[in-house]
Amino acid sequence: TAQRPADLKSMSSRMSFDTAKRSPSVRPGSAVSSQTQQQEPRFSGMFNSAMPMSDAPVSPGPMSPQHAPMDTPVMFVAASLFEFNIDRARREAGYPYLTYVEGEVFDVVAQKGELWLAKNQDDPTNSLGWIWEQHFVILSQES
Repeated sequence: TAQRPADLKSMSSRMSFDTAKRSPSVRPGSAVSSQTQQQEPRFSGMFNSAMPMSDAPVSPGPMSPQHAPMDTPVMFVAASLFEFNIDRARREAGYPYLTYVEGEVFDVVAQKGELWLAKNQDDPTNSLGWIWEQHFVILSQES
């Protein structure tokens, strides 16, 4: 008689173990107890972004400030070399991408990879947003 390889044995025992852990299948027309219908949620909720929206109300997390306070420390000043237009609805880490034309001057307050968090010096509202470092030249370093 031929013997089954070890991996097939473990596979079949694992399959029978997994099958035993499953809840009984429900067939059309069969009675289902209320206990079976009120099972615990299948997911932990740890990866919410990949799951359907929950019915429970979600409290908003801390919002990123949309406007820089007057005393925000500036890392450096940069001027745009190119024009850049993008949908204003696009955001990264809670901040919008800023649009600009050649020659505009920005105060850069933070960096994230190739993105700089900045405010346009001509913007009276001090709106913070992302600009792309490759579109800019650094004019001065703040100390």
